[in-house]
Amino acid sequence: EVKPDPGSDGVAVVGYKVTNPSPGVWHYEYAVYNQNLDRAIQSFSVPLGNGVTLSNIGFHAPPQHPGWTADGTVGNAGFSSSPWAQTQNGSAMTWNSETFLQNPNANAIRWGTMYNFRFDSNRPPQTTNATVGFFKTGEPITVAVQGPSALAVAKSRADFDGDGRTDISVFRPSEGNWYLSRSTLGFGVINFGLANDVPVPGDYDGDGKADPAIFRASPNSGTPDFYVLNSNGFTVSVVEWGTTNDIPISGDYNGDGRTDIAVWRPSSGVWYILNSVSGSVTVESFGLNEDSPLAIDNDGDGKTNLAVFRPSNSTWYVARSSGVPSANFDTLPFGLTGDMPVPADYDNDNKDDIAMFRPSNGTWYILQSTNGTVRFTHFGSNGDVPVPGDYDGDGADDIAVYRSGTWFVNRSTSGVLIQGFGLGSDVAIPKKYIP
Repeated sequence: EVKPDPGSDGVAVVGYKVTNPSPGVWHYEYAVYNQNLDRAIQSFSVPLGNGVTLSNIGFHAPPQHPGWTADGTVGNAGFSSSPWAQTQNGSAMTWNSETFLQNPNANAIRWGTMYNFRFDSNRPPQTTNATVGFFKTGEPITVAVQGPSALAVAKSRADFDGDGRTDISVFRPSEGNWYLSRSTLGFGVINFGLANDVPVPGDYDGDGKADPAIFRASPNSGTPDFYVLNSNGFTVSVVEWGTTNDIPISGDYNGDGRTDIAVWRPSSGVWYILNSVSGSVTVESFGLNEDSPLAIDNDGDGKTNLAVFRPSNSTWYVARSSGVPSANFDTLPFGLTGDMPVPADYDNDNKDDIAMFRPSNGTWYILQSTNGTVRFTHFGSNGDVPVPGDYDGDGADDIAVYRSGTWFVNRSTSGVLIQGFGLGSDVAIPKKYIP
């Protein structure tokens, strides 16, 4: 029931029903009935989360009577029968009529009428709160309904079992094997790749687990460049995307919880991004030939920002989430010649921190986004491979290095872990998140 002002105004009722008409499809139906609310209802909104897609979006309302003399409407024009506007964004599906200020005769839900709203979704139901907005007066209120459940986001790097922890893992080029020391499922071996392939792990299918993937650049048209072994169904996806000398720089550029296939072309400084689900293409110029491209979400909006580090002036260039990247970016001098960029969320605020590992003295320099201060931590030595990640699952990325088959992890909650896993010639998988 909807009772915005008990004792002074009436009541409305929101009903819902969810069915599963075919595998992987859920149909959501909502009915909003105004029994005797004088203020009427102007909008209805259902929240959406990560990985939710909609189709078959619909609306139904009874027709209004035409106007007649002294019918009680403004100008005796009768109430409007215009369908409600439908707006879908990353956080909600909303239907609404015109506001009272826009049109006092708008097609709001008035006394004794019921309107219907519907859509199909790829996600099963969960209990959530829909929002009901009013026509004449009063703040919107929420009511419990069933809505599409959000898809788990693999926040941790190299999390192959979906438990929220970075897994110690290596790729052995001589064998084409991925060796995994999974924090929950234990040891695993997956043969996927060739000696010269570049590992590009990520959650390409949006199931909350990292997928083994490789980039095999080819100059030939019609030949795939990306090969992804999807953990959801254990199927292989191949995509022709990129060419020789391109640098793979996969990230979630559209914020849908799935890793997008992307490359940066040093010769032109152009990013080519194939957005997941929609298949739309983003092409943006950002960076110079000397730069190192980075996948970083420094503003915490869930989207990977275009970013580069320029060794010649030790400066980070990070594009903002909106606007043209080449004209809308932030610059930050941070680091010295020889430093290695190691952006990650070290302070657990869902924002990647600008950070450097200095091999010459084994020190990590982290510009914390929570308070703007620089944190100094000595951990590692010259020749170590930096492999930051959330190895203890507390939400904060841990400082870690890989040294010729031995892992040294400075866990934020449980102290230093030293574990032998891999060979000196292996590629440490967590490193591929900071190419």
